Amino acid sequence: MRKVFWGKSILALSLAFAIMVENSAALTVNASEINDINVTEEITGNEDFGTADENNSAAEENNSTVDVITSSISDDSSSSDDNSSNTVGAVAESTDEAAGNNITTDQLENTSDGDLAVTDGNADKAESEEASENSESDQNAGISDTANDQEIQNPSDAENKTDEELAAESEVSDGNANAEESEAFDFVGIVDGYKIILHADAGVVPAGTEAVVRKVNKVAGVKTDELVNDVLPAESAVYESASFDISLFNNGVEIEPEGNVSVDIVLADELTDAKEDGDSTSLQVFHIEDDLTTTEVNADVTQNYGLNSANDNATDIYGDTEETVVHYDADSFSVYDVSVVLNFTTSDAIAELNPVYEGVIDANKEELDLLASGLDSTVNVKTLLASGGKCTSTQEMGEAVRRGIMARQSLITVDFKLPGIYNELTIVNELYDVMIEHTGVPNEGDYVRWAYCENSYQTTKAYANDMTYGTFQISFIYTHSAQQEIETTNAINSLVNKLKLTSLKSDYDKAKAAYDWICKNVTYDHDFQIKQSYGDYSPYSCYSAAIKHYTVCEGYSLLFYRMMLMSGVDARLIPGDGGRAGATGAHGWNIVKIGNIYYNVDSTWGSEFSDKSVWFLKGSKNFDTVSVSVNGRRITYLHSRYDPYNTNEFHRIYPTSVNDYNNVNYNSAPVSISINTPNAMVGVGQSIQLTATVSNNKGVIWSSSDSAVATVSDAGIVTGLKNGECEIFATSVYGGKKARCRVLVTDGRVKTVEVAANTISIFEGSKANANASVFPEWAVNKAIRYKSSNKKIASVNKNGVITAKKKGKCVITCTSADGGYQAQIKVVVKKATRVKSIKLTKKKIKLTVGAGATLGVKFNPRKATNKELTWKSSKPGIVSVDAAGNIIALSKGKAKITAKSVDGKHKATCTVVVK
Repeated sequence: MRKVFWGKSILALSLAFAIMVENSAALTVNASEINDINVTEEITGNEDFGTADENNSAAEENNSTVDVITSSISDDSSSSDDNSSNTVGAVAESTDEAAGNNITTDQLENTSDGDLAVTDGNADKAESEEASENSESDQNAGISDTANDQEIQNPSDAENKTDEELAAESEVSDGNANAEESEAFDFVGIVDGYKIILHADAGVVPAGTEAVVRKVNKVAGVKTDELVNDVLPAESAVYESASFDISLFNNGVEIEPEGNVSVDIVLADELTDAKEDGDSTSLQVFHIEDDLTTTEVNADVTQNYGLNSANDNATDIYGDTEETVVHYDADSFSVYDVSVVLNFTTSDAIAELNPVYEGVIDANKEELDLLASGLDSTVNVKTLLASGGKCTSTQEMGEAVRRGIMARQSLITVDFKLPGIYNELTIVNELYDVMIEHTGVPNEGDYVRWAYCENSYQTTKAYANDMTYGTFQISFIYTHSAQQEIETTNAINSLVNKLKLTSLKSDYDKAKAAYDWICKNVTYDHDFQIKQSYGDYSPYSCYSAAIKHYTVCEGYSLLFYRMMLMSGVDARLIPGDGGRAGATGAHGWNIVKIGNIYYNVDSTWGSEFSDKSVWFLKGSKNFDTVSVSVNGRRITYLHSRYDPYNTNEFHRIYPTSVNDYNNVNYNSAPVSISINTPNAMVGVGQSIQLTATVSNNKGVIWSSSDSAVATVSDAGIVTGLKNGECEIFATSVYGGKKARCRVLVTDGRVKTVEVAANTISIFEGSKANANASVFPEWAVNKAIRYKSSNKKIASVNKNGVITAKKKGKCVITCTSADGGYQAQIKVVVKKATRVKSIKLTKKKIKLTVGAGATLGVKFNPRKATNKELTWKSSKPGIVSVDAAGNIIALSKGKAKITAKSVDGKHKATCTVVVK
């Protein structure tokens, strides 16, 4: 875009300006005849604007709709007296007319896709007066030139002039120079709901200058948000924005001012609301030049427009209206972007030992520091707001991390958009609870809890619109690798099949078979500490037990845990202290459910003692403290659970027997359990009833994965406490089989309306879906109302289906029925080549039963835009047809296949005979 300074060619402009006055009547009105007129016209409703639009195929990528043209007239003859600003609306109807109004064809092409505001610098009267003044100035200039020639020929004439005569000539000369200077320049425009006000003092912008303002979202094909994000700090991103291409034209030539122009932008609701979202947001202005160079501009933000604006004329225009206004000074024009920037905060990386390995594994500081140094939770800040796939609850976040652990991913990144305000501690605690919750799935629950020995996490987050945006990143050091986990799973599957655990008669038999095999085939690894010193944590893994058969207590317990759950028997891994009295240390064992109660099993000590029955299916009385004969001596051994496994709530869900199991009082049968619904919704402070059905009718135990979100009573009554998601488990009293219901707790309010795409391009006669939805998904009222800004261009029905009518642009507004939240879709309708007729490549086909064929279609004209078809068989039982025209002969008979064009509903048929 080439721009020139007006002051360097004032003589040429003054000569051309007289011509411009005659041609510009369509856009100018005598300012003396107008008093405070402000007329706006919606271009989307003006069919004539399409003429200019047809010249602009390249500019369509701007994806912005022309909404308003406003012409602002400055009355030079009166502005110095009353400082008034008058406005009149007008529309350029063709490129020829635009040229007559001194707007170049290139300029019109660039504006046809944007929201546009145009102003003439002077009215007819002012232009005529200035043209006359310029003409007189030209004549004076000619006389002056002649006089100079004479002065050169007769220098004595000048020397003979008195001081008074020279002073008078000086005053005349100054007056002529001042006559060429412009008055103060003022512009007022409304673009897509934004008020744009420009003001320049005298001598900065020439008389007759026109301002053109377009609302755009791209510069040279690059999105303005991307350009701004590139210059923002790593922890900041554009939340909402509006970009304006501002240009000044004089005599059809784009110019730059010769000084500062004051710019005031009164924000539309979308940016005003975004700015009020919280401390995480800031309002910033950026200048995007034609070469895409993007720099931040110093700008002031005020609230009371009438009192605080830097532009004094604003008070006359808008009075004391409460508005959010951005003010800055510009000495050159192109695209200016006003962005509400979301400023994220990043926590320090926390590196820690897995709590279940406290006292078992010595924390390696260097290893933990290295783990923490590899985190960068700012990685998705720039794309976070625009991308999909964000978790909308800590339940989803925990499940995502759990899946990553199951796959042994070393680094897991989770993006989130949580309704409500969450601090990091809340996010981490709730996420961890879900990550390790006991679901009854063999490689989840305790198997995940003991899968890693060290981890580090970091959170980057910000708050906007009563929501928490951010990224959670966590890294792990696992006890064994992903490939080793695959080998482990294959080995356990093979072992379960070999022992026929799933087909054994009772749960007792299953537990006994697994216990006996482990005690006989797995040996305790007394060198585990030496391996750990070399960074080998495999002795703590199930891999070491299932593959190497050489492990420590964690490996024993994890193998028994998986074998039981794969056999349909519930079990848990219990950490605590264990060993000889007076010399206990960290230890791990299992509880397993036989009948309606859990019993202790310690396969580690079972493999070490000759009498293996001492540690199998024991109640607390003979397990917490037990005297054992070792080499003829009686030695007391102790088991003591850690606190989280010894609470009233834990014992309620996993009641452990006091007495040892005896094989007389229980004979198990397969148990199944289900809940009346897999998904449920409950309001905050409200309750719903869940019902569980158990095959043996022995009852259930209810539990919640997150009691901060929802609680559940012993009768299955779920009470919502705060917005979020959790799982409600029903566990059979006998057998420990689980069923789950995913519960959404909500206050019912809509937070935002979201659309899949901000711009949709379709051809005339085609349809598209708005794909709008409310957030969060569990809002009570999901209804959305749709409205088109121009039904002649594209209409939209109550289901959000958009129908393109004719070439042009319009806006589809999607409004939530609850709360009035909105999202807009800019629709670009392109001219289509309509279908006039269609013809199938074959009119008759003979097939045998089981044979197939494909019908081709010829369109008239061949370059028809919309070639969508629907297919139908008159007798689907004889011949079937799919959406691509593929037919299959199913039985003997005759059927007619009909193809119908979506555009125009034109039909063509083919008869198929099946023998």
